[in-house]
Amino acid sequence: MIRKFAVIGFCTLLVAGCGRDEAETAPQAAADSGGGQADAASALFERIDADTPWLMANVETMPEELAEKLWAPLSSMSELNRQTYTAVAEEMDEAPVVAALLREFAQIDSREAFEERGLQPNGHWAIHAVSMYPFMHWQLSDAEAFRATIERIASEGGAEPNWRSVEDAEILWIPMEELGLALSYDDNFATAAFVPDNAALLRRVANLDQPTTAYDIADLESFSDERGYTAYGSGFIDFGKVVDQLLDSDDALLAAARESTPLGEIAGNEVCRNELGALVNLFPRASLGYTDISETFMAFDMTLETEPSFAQRMQVIADTPVDLEKAEAGLLEFGLALNIVGARDFAREIVAGWVEAPPQCQLFDNIRENAEDWQLALNQPIPPVVTNFHGLRLNVEDVTMGENSQVESAEGSLALFMRNPQMMLGMAQMFSPELASLQLEPGGEPQPVPAGVIPNMPEGVSAWMGLGDAALGLAVGENQKDQLSETMDPGEGGDAILSYGINFENYGDILGGVLEDMQKKFEEMGEEPAMNNPSEAMSAMGEVYEYTRASMHLTERGIEFRSTMTLKD
Repeated sequence: MIRKFAVIGFCTLLVAGCGRDEAETAPQAAADSGGGQADAASALFERIDADTPWLMANVETMPEELAEKLWAPLSSMSELNRQTYTAVAEEMDEAPVVAALLREFAQIDSREAFEERGLQPNGHWAIHAVSMYPFMHWQLSDAEAFRATIERIASEGGAEPNWRSVEDAEILWIPMEELGLALSYDDNFATAAFVPDNAALLRRVANLDQPTTAYDIADLESFSDERGYTAYGSGFIDFGKVVDQLLDSDDALLAAARESTPLGEIAGNEVCRNELGALVNLFPRASLGYTDISETFMAFDMTLETEPSFAQRMQVIADTPVDLEKAEAGLLEFGLALNIVGARDFAREIVAGWVEAPPQCQLFDNIRENAEDWQLALNQPIPPVVTNFHGLRLNVEDVTMGENSQVESAEGSLALFMRNPQMMLGMAQMFSPELASLQLEPGGEPQPVPAGVIPNMPEGVSAWMGLGDAALGLAVGENQKDQLSETMDPGEGGDAILSYGINFENYGDILGGVLEDMQKKFEEMGEEPAMNNPSEAMSAMGEVYEYTRASMHLTERGIEFRSTMTLKD
């Protein structure tokens, strides 16, 4: 059922158009001018409640040059998309119209093909809540083309869509257990929502009723400016409003849910409400948005915002000298930076508060019952080998695969950062006579690693070990030896505690080789491959995207998840 909701929710904006009179579907005028797009944005926000619990929307559309570039991989991925959509459609026997919709999507192989179906490929969009029910709007480019697409899908599905007339509007209704998928459209936007069969909500889907107070577009602009988000997409989840809706909403379905679940007890329990309120004060909202968009670079941020003093105390976890913002790797990179003693002390503080004043709400029974055990565990001494650790950086520059997906050659480096790397080296040498033979000095020349120390090392591939003031380093491959000193430089620290990066083209090449070997084995056994080859998608993306990186940071704002994408020139 979850998969069906996801599939239908992704696709069915195409299904919002059938059942209207031709006179109602005159093509909308092109809105290419700045004024036209501003009008479209204003019209969109008039559909959104000022007190919505969550919202994600764009105030401006992307630059056309960038939009064209982002659509470019679709042609190369068309065969993979066709196979994927067709395979899912074959599982939708009980929903022939949805299966026909998926087959329609399988035919979209370009930006032009998308636009031919009446959908704006670079238009305005929004996702928000009415009460607690998700609504999505997408700008149309041609209402008549949209209608024609729907009529074709309905015909191929061999079933009459369940259209409902509400005043002068038509709403497509697809029942799905307690909720249903409702779809409608006008000359400007298609709207889809997962809602109960409720007249007031269906009128909102058809835009027959508008919010009592609409969301002011300037509020989202101010919200985004304060957080460094661009106008191309930003939003939030307000946890306080979510809790209020769950506990106090007069919506009939939510009220029934309160009566039949523990939510009812929580809503009437002052202690629970106070403890939930305290939690919301610590974590008031999640915010997200694009922080940079150009023809060669895209950056996105999602932050779990926290109360300022809590965020400041949490930053001790990231208080290390290890900088994870180093140069991109040829294939992939991974980094970890963690102040283990600081993390232990922060956890001690939190758990001590629970022991001293245990939460009483049944939502937090697990905390109340286990806090003393957790406190006891946190007060145990940590072995020096653990507290010595600051972090690591792993860079894989290149890998060559041979027969049977065996590694023929590799180049890369690993740096383990610690307070006292000589102590760690001494402990390792106690258990390895081969390592004990190495004469490593801080800042000295890297020494070749004796054979057999690294298991499964490809024949002919050399490795060197180095010792720095703050790290132990390992270089694999001749070209990495001279860079080992730089690899072991921790940098100047930062607030990142986790990061990874991937080179699309190189990763796609290696993945393709591995999967090709797997397919050969399936053929030798007379079996069909169990899945489509995802390296085709990676190769297609590698034509446009160069490098992607994601990282987790502890900042004065809270817990930040950042991702970047470098596009090829």
